[in-house]
Parts: sequence; C-alpha cells; structure tokens
Amino acid sequence: MPSKPNTSDPLNPAFDYHSHSLAELIGARDLYHLHLTKRKGAIATAVGCYLIRKGDSWPGDAHKVKGRGVKNFETAEVRPYSWPCILVFVEKWVDESDMKAQGYGVHDLIPDRLFMPDGKVVPVCVVEAPQELVARQEPMHPRLPKNFLGGGYPVIADVQGEQHIASIGCLVTDGHLVYALTNRRVAGKAGETLYAPLEGDRIPIGVSSEKQLGRMEFEEVYPSWPGTNVFINADVGLIEIADKNRWTPQIYSIGTMGPLADLSIENLSLDLLKTDRDGNGLANLCGFGAASGEMYGRIWAFFYRYNSVGGSIMPPTC
Repeated sequence: MPSKPNTSDPLNPAFDYHSHSLAELIGARDLYHLHLTKRKGAIATAVGCYLIRKGDSWPGDAHKVKGRGVKNFETAEVRPYSWPCILVFVEKWVDESDMKAQGYGVHDLIPDRLFMPDGKVVPVCVVEAPQELVARQEPMHPRLPKNFLGGGYPVIADVQGEQHIASIGCLVTDGHLVYALTNRRVAGKAGETLYAPLEGDRIPIGVSSEKQLGRMEFEEVYPSWPGTNVFINADVGLIEIADKNRWTPQIYSIGTMGPLADLSIENLSLDLLKTDRDGNGLANLCGFGAASGEMYGRIWAFFYRYNSVGGSIMPPTC
C-alpha cells in the first residue's frame, strides 16, 4: 500500500493523491497499461479508488488496525476517503517474500505507484481476481410472461438452427418508433425476426433495427480522454417492435425507470464508486434477467481493460 501522501507542502502537489481527476487516471493508465500487464499473472487494469481491507480501522478509531494478506472484492472495500488509483488485477495474490519460490522474478513485482511525466505520482492497487469456473447444477428456466412484454422479459433468436434466449433491457424511442433494447449479438443483422413466449406460444415481436452499436474507438465515445488503440464493445441492439400495445414500460421486479442519468466526460466522477460506512451509495445497482432473475451488484471501477491482443485493447465501458 502506498505510504500516506504528505500534504504539508501546498507547493508540491505531486504526492497529493486525492487531487487526481478521472481524466488524469485514464492518462496514467493509458501510459502504463502495457507495462503493468506484461508482469506475470497480471490480467487487466482499471481506474478507480484504492481498496482498503475490511478489517482495517477507520480514521478516528481508537484502536489502529492495518492488515496484510489477500486483497480482493470479498476482503476489501472502497471507503469515502479512498484515494484515486490505478487497479491492477492479478490471477492470484503473491506476497513479495514468496515471489521467487512461486516462479516470479523481481521484474514481475507490480509497483505501488506510477511516476508521470509532469511529476505527479499515481498510486497502484493490486486486486486478486482468480478465474472462477462455475458449474451450473441444473438448467435455468427463464420466467415467462403471460400476456404482455417489457424489460427483463425473454427474447428468442433463431441462430444457425439453435434457439438463443436473452433479455430485454427496457423500451426506448427515437421520437417516431419504439424499440426494445437488447444486446447487439442477440438482435443480429437488421431485418431479422425476433420472438418471445407469450400466452403459451412463441410469437414474433419485431425485427432487428439497423440502429446498432458495436466496436467503437474509446476516443470517439470519450473525446479528449486518452485511449490509444483502445476499443469499446458497446454491444447495443434494438428491436423495432411490431405491436406497441403488447408492451409495458415497466421492468420486471423493478418497475418503471426513473429519469435518465446523464453521464459524460463533464460529470463522470469517482464519487460513483464510493459508499458510506454502512455500504450505502450510488455504486449499488440492481437488475433483472430473464434467465438469471434478480441481480444485485455494485460499481467497483471504471474502464476495465484487458491485455492487448493483436495490438488492440478492448475493454467494457465500466
């Protein structure tokens, strides 16, 4: 863990970690991503807030505790005072004293801070993210609607002789037509017919729209933020619905959507990642999938970026 920044000298902000903006973190990650992911066991990077072990004391606690050992999303948390950082995800947690015994060299040690050309210093947080092999015990049976459709309900696509089932996200409109939002990989090419189970039968609900978003350049989506040879898998598809009277704007188990969250490079903030001491905050999310049912989670970081393949780096949006 990087040492606590010394803010006693207001004329030297290099070690004032809290002063880093999201744009500065993205610039630091863009500069160091390849350098960090070339270390043995490193699999990805992201930008976010420093993770603190759950057992560590809070500022003002009478008894000071600072733990050691594995740091992952189960053992650590983002706190209100967590400073901005670059997160590096590794296959397994290895203490520096055990690196040689486990086949790691000194060049595989991930630095705890990055030094920028302008003299600023960006902290690094290492997070264990082992591959999880989950064996499904029994087939998932999606919840089927009785007489109407909406967000969270299943959509069926016939692909190369197989039936694929996915979920509808919500209804959207361009002012003229109403569309059902789903994944581009589900909607397929423009003009393909999509189906849904309704009233005990499989009926056509509409056709795939030509309005789709797939692989996009990072700097096109987030202008002025650095992202050399970085692409985003938007995976957004629309279904031009045939009969609007069969649809409801409500999302199953959630209800009607609230106001649109207008996020952009002007207002996207690391504050979205933070929660209070009771775990409450904007980072907590919920959703519903036709096969998975109710889902609950939280935002841990922004702009997760994999290792590069063929010179290109393709991250999800967050």
